Amino acid sequence: MDLNAVPEHVLASLPGVDPYHAKLIVAARQACRLTSPEDLITQGVLPAPTVRALNEVLIALSAAAPAP
Repeated sequence: MDLNAVPEHVLASLPGVDPYHAKLIVAARQACRLTSPEDLITQGVLPAPTVRALNEVLIALSAAAPAP
């Protein structure tokens, strides 16, 4: 799942992510685009064990560059 695109209610359905933390993820990605799931740890959004447990599920795709 792309952290920068997945809806809040889908984030809240992940193991270890409650509705409060799903809102924090959305707020973090609105403040600045997430570049990796590790950003959730460094920004204090989710604890490291939760992010690492979801490592197989979470990705952070960068924005596509505009075509020249």
